[in-house]
Amino acid sequence: MDGPAPGLSEASEPIMTTPLGDESRVSRRLPPDPSSAGEARRLVRQALHGSNHETLVDTAQLLTSEVVTNALVYAATPVELSVWVDARGIRVEVGDGSPHLPHRCSYGPTAQTGRGLALLELQATEWGVRAEARGKVVWFRVDLTPRAFQAAEAEPHELIVGGGRGKQSLDVVLLEVPLAMFAVWRQHAETVLREYLLATLEDEAIDDPLEHHAAATDAIAVLAGAIPDPPSGESPADVLARVSEPLVTAERIQLPVPVPAVPHFRTLGTALDAANDLADAGRFLGPPIQPELGQLRRWLCEQVDSQGRGAPPAPWAGSYPTYVGPAPAQAPVRLPHDDAVSRSRVAMIAADEHSQIAAISEPALMLLGYDSEQQLLGHRLLAVIPHRYRQAHLAGFTQHLLTGRQPLLDTTVEVPALRRDGTEVPVALHIERQHHDGETWFVAILRPVS
Repeated sequence: MDGPAPGLSEASEPIMTTPLGDESRVSRRLPPDPSSAGEARRLVRQALHGSNHETLVDTAQLLTSEVVTNALVYAATPVELSVWVDARGIRVEVGDGSPHLPHRCSYGPTAQTGRGLALLELQATEWGVRAEARGKVVWFRVDLTPRAFQAAEAEPHELIVGGGRGKQSLDVVLLEVPLAMFAVWRQHAETVLREYLLATLEDEAIDDPLEHHAAATDAIAVLAGAIPDPPSGESPADVLARVSEPLVTAERIQLPVPVPAVPHFRTLGTALDAANDLADAGRFLGPPIQPELGQLRRWLCEQVDSQGRGAPPAPWAGSYPTYVGPAPAQAPVRLPHDDAVSRSRVAMIAADEHSQIAAISEPALMLLGYDSEQQLLGHRLLAVIPHRYRQAHLAGFTQHLLTGRQPLLDTTVEVPALRRDGTEVPVALHIERQHHDGETWFVAILRPVS
């Protein structure tokens, strides 16, 4: 039975159990507190106790915990939980005060976030989401006799895209938006913010960490609602064909920002800066990020802030290196036992997790038009990648470190390499990942293609 939505009213908090013939309903208003996920699991277990459906407890508790946790993390409002137990099984509805509807993520099997809808698809009999006047409701059913999975799109009346976004908005214009970089930056930011929240929940010096987290993720959701996904591919040939410029850059994007969400972009910047500081201090393990992705975040937040004050749009202008000069002032990182690379008779380049070149062989220097390894050591791999592939490299390199996705690893592909004089040379590229002394290194073999 599809019962009414719980809504977001100021209802009383005690448990309410209503017998409805062969059906019973349990409702509870939960506070925006981490303990509410455990309370929601207890209510589901209690609702199923004594019924003929106790075999559903584990699945129902897992899905309830995931949906309630997402509501707490991304909305930071009270959560309205309703549970129905009937002859078929159990239905759970979770309402919160955020207008942003959940979205499917394809972050890869090792991603630390983005698994909520995937669990619903795998384990729920059916599920859906609907917009409410003051937020949204996510619901699911788990039945004794599973039926064919019905995605939310199978009931279009349940999925109202854009619900709750009818408020006055600031119209922001984004120019020359790097789509591939935004997609992986968003994934990285969501992962880091989640880790930052977990690291600061018990920190009394930080006021309302859930509220700050919800504001930051709201800003990301506003961006994600307007910026489309980049072209993608699974095979190496697809990747190379689809992720080069100009396919991965949008010339102009209209970004409607609800007026209440405008200050959330400042919160987003502050939260990510604080998260990076904690990661640097060893409070949690933050995944590596390329500096251009940090520049992208600052540009996005600055565009909302400056255009809100009446300034004209300023296009994204990523600071990709265009000239390789002397080695950086700091000592370049070196690959442990790098003789195998630097002394190789074939063209080889090794780089670390920050994409810095750590070793290069003499044939590689000759192939790329350099006189000495000092002209490349310590510089980033972008120096030998043509401009049209640099966004794809930044996105793909970061995504690999985040999720393990590796369409171009351990395979040979034909690509152009950038020489020192600005010309290009076609090479057959083969990249392997190696581990030395607990660190990860990437070793590329470049064979000229005649």
